[in-house]
This record gives sequence, C-alpha cells and structure tokens, in this order.
Amino acid sequence: MLDPDPPFRPLRRHDGYLPLEDLGLVGDGTTAALVGLDGSIPWLCLPRFDSEPLFCGLLDHARGGHFTVAPDDAVQARQRYEPDTAVLTTELASAGGRVRITDALALRSGADLTDDTPAQRAELVRSAVVTDGDVRLRVELRPRGGVQMRSLFSGLELRVAGRPDLRLHLRSNRPLPALESTYDLHQGERLDLVLSWGRFHRHHRFDAETMLTDTADAWRRWMAHFRYSGPEESLVRRAAITLKLLRQLILNESWDEDAQTLCEHLDGGGSLDASLLALPLRQIVPADHPRMVATTDAIAKRLSAGNGLLHRYLHDQSTDGLPGDEGAFVLCSFWLVDNLARQGRVEEAEQLYASLCARASPLGLLSEQIDPSTGEFIGNFPQAFSHIGIIVSGVNLARAEAGIQ
Repeated sequence: MLDPDPPFRPLRRHDGYLPLEDLGLVGDGTTAALVGLDGSIPWLCLPRFDSEPLFCGLLDHARGGHFTVAPDDAVQARQRYEPDTAVLTTELASAGGRVRITDALALRSGADLTDDTPAQRAELVRSAVVTDGDVRLRVELRPRGGVQMRSLFSGLELRVAGRPDLRLHLRSNRPLPALESTYDLHQGERLDLVLSWGRFHRHHRFDAETMLTDTADAWRRWMAHFRYSGPEESLVRRAAITLKLLRQLILNESWDEDAQTLCEHLDGGGSLDASLLALPLRQIVPADHPRMVATTDAIAKRLSAGNGLLHRYLHDQSTDGLPGDEGAFVLCSFWLVDNLARQGRVEEAEQLYASLCARASPLGLLSEQIDPSTGEFIGNFPQAFSHIGIIVSGVNLARAEAGIQ
C-alpha cells in the first residue's frame, strides 16, 4: 500500500535477491533505474531502455553488476518519493547512525515535461547525507562484464567491457580512489556522486543538490497540470508519474518523420501496424449487456485466484504450451473493476478497486503479476499496464459514482 511516510522495515533477501516490492524506480523518460531498499541499483540500461544493461544484478546478483551506496551494517530501511516527483529517497539505519540517499535521473534545468522535447541530462545523481550519528558508507560501482578506469577531469572515466559505444564518467564531491571505497561520515556530512554517459568536459559543472532541485521542480511543474478527482487520488497521481517515466522514448523514437506516423519499432522503422490503434480501444459488447454480465460473473468465479485476483485463463486448459504456473494478472482485476462499475455494481467495484490499490508497494508501484499464495510481486516490474489500470479504473469509478456513463 502506498505510504507517504513509511516505517523502517528489516532488509530481506531471497537467495540473494531483494523482493520486487523493495525496489523503487527513477527515470528520465529515456531510461530508468531500479533502486533497492538496501541502497543498491541492480538494474540500469544505458543509454536507453532498449540498450544492454549496465547493471543487471536483478537477474544475477553474483555477476550481473550493481551500483551500491550503503552502510556496511545497515539493518533497516525505508523508501519514499518526494511528493509529485520521480526523486526517490532511501533511508538506511545502521548500528551507528542513519543515512538518507537521494536518487534521480536528472532532468535539464527548466525542463518542460508537457512537450515532447527530450528533457534528460544523461546523468544519474546519488546524494547521501548522514542524518543521525556516524556512518561508514560503502560505495561500490560494478558494471556487468567488468570495466577499465582512469582518472579524468577530477573523476573517473569508465570503459565497460564489450560496450565501445558507452563512455561513462563518475564524479564526486569527495576523492574517488577507486570504484570500491568507504567514507566515514558524521552527522550533516554528505557524499555526492554523479554518473554521466552523455557529453562531458573539463568544466562540466558539479552541483548535485542543484541537479536534484531542478529535477524535482520539473516534475512538480508537470504534475501541476494533472487533474483527477476520484478514489485513491495519491496512488493515481503516483501511477501517472510512473507511466510518464516510460513514455517519452516511445513517443520520440517510434516516430517516422517521413511517414508522419508512429511505427512498430523504436528506431522509427517497421510497417504501419493497426495495433497502434490500441489507445482508443472501442467497446464491442456493452458492459451491461446480459451476456456480458453473465461473462463477468463467470470470469470472477472460474478464473478467481482469491481475494480479488484473477488468472488470465485456466492454465490447464490453455493451449499456449508454456510450462509452469502463472500468477494472477493485476490488469485483469482492474478490467473486472471497470465492468462492475459499468454494470451499476458500484459498491462491488469500489471494494475490489480498494483491495487492488492496497496491494501496491509502499512506493505505490505494482508488478505485472501477483503470487496468489503469498501476495508477492512476480513478473515484469514495474508494469505499465498495471498502472494504467490504477488510473483508468479510478476514472471509471469516479464517473460511475457521479452517475456518468
């Protein structure tokens, strides 16, 4: 459940991996990083979503790589977003004190997210400040496949094995002797780190605090245009930001300027495909048609995974040939909310919608599927379709509550 002021909770791992519920998302519309409750970044593709991952410890914690900033002896932590932004803070408690790490994929100063102009700076900002006591902070940057480094412009230039196209630059407000370092910090002291992959030069300004402020301001300016009046408003606002993080690359890179159309592929190539009409979906059968009502009831009963969750189909009756079991698909339950609302079964829809929203992580994120037996997230994370469900079903419920068809 989304919690704007969550309590500290123990760090936990399953076979070396954080649960998906313990991951946050930061992004700039061109790429995104997953930030763990333990201060690690186990997933980041550079320079774009569809590029090879620089860090993929999410899939292989031993060899996949990560970028960690954390106390060695952290035992508890919590995460939250700065309100109406994609700027994430992770607070970690150790035996000697507490540290707050602020993460963001930086946006340009004055960036206007209401237009389609790319706003990214191609820089990841990680800023740690000790809020209580003394903390020995460990920094470890380990790209997948290994890396060569050399000193450059008061920082380190990194060349990743097998990625001649990718030139990285790591800078800090403190000395960077290596890619694995420790810093003894007292209350009020900070460590700022900026990883860049765009153009950089000797006079490249280093001001992590300003970069974080500019990024937060850009998100808040965009959210000032967001209008929603309905159930679960805080979660719907968060879902809008999550979707915005994933949207910009698709709009920019799948556009064919010559044909003046969106295309199948992110390079603007591929033929024109009628599946691109899948925003403006049309209703084939009215939701309140007797046969649709009967179908809705059958789905709710026969495909039920319990507690409001639905399987997409009965696995033992499917013909997809895929081995193993599947979890419950979150979006299917939001579709059920929509049908119930349009059938005038508003109270049922409200109860189901509330139960689904309560399954969001403390950061307001949802996965593609949920394990019905444990409630744990599985599948793609965060899943855009699940967040679309939060917004669309919220709007549909608000209209039903107001008596609007």
